[in-house]
Amino acid sequence: MTFRVSTRRLAFLLSSIAALLIATHVILQAVRFWSGNHFLLGYLAAFSLGAENNFPTYFATIILLACSALLWLIGAGENRPDGYRPYHWYALGAVFLFLSMDEMMSIHERLSEPIRLLIGENQVFYYAWVLPYAVFVVLVAAAFWRFLLHLPRRTARLLVLSGTLYVCGALGFETISGYHSARFGNVNAVYVLYQTVEEVLEIAGALLFLYALADYIERRFQAITIALTNGRPPR
Repeated sequence: MTFRVSTRRLAFLLSSIAALLIATHVILQAVRFWSGNHFLLGYLAAFSLGAENNFPTYFATIILLACSALLWLIGAGENRPDGYRPYHWYALGAVFLFLSMDEMMSIHERLSEPIRLLIGENQVFYYAWVLPYAVFVVLVAAAFWRFLLHLPRRTARLLVLSGTLYVCGALGFETISGYHSARFGNVNAVYVLYQTVEEVLEIAGALLFLYALADYIERRFQAITIALTNGRPPR
């Protein structure tokens, strides 16, 4: 079986879905604050970028899972004498598997309360989970910076840009929206604006990362061939 990736088709399809979800979110939020109806027959919960267990959450989870799968496929392709650091690709695949699980199960949000108990009430770090995740980002960056330096320049730039977008959303705007929530609450248009920018940056970063991986596969391997066998040697 041959696994082929068309970067243009992949980018167009996923970007179209993302644009549709973002547009739906913006329209529903506009109607919400214009009408004063914070329920909107359940559509708001189903399509809000900031809600959990809804269509945007599933989409983001699938994107992160796809990143993990492509990283492991690249690792398998690089697992040869002239390959480039296959275990680094596998390790990144594990990181993105964790991120996909976190996206679906909101593991990070469960950390805020115990961390606030340790550091005390702090409006800047009202969403206190950003502190351990910021440390995690620094450790990952330190572990993989040499790996990035030896990648093709185009791939390295795309990966760095995608990671920057994702971290700016997940940690940067999450901190800003948490501070705003601590001072003014989260049922207001300004909070929703911060939350929207945060989620859009995360989606853009994840999509760009996926594109970078697909582009790397296309340029490095043209295709990845997966052999499915029953474990018996061929006759």
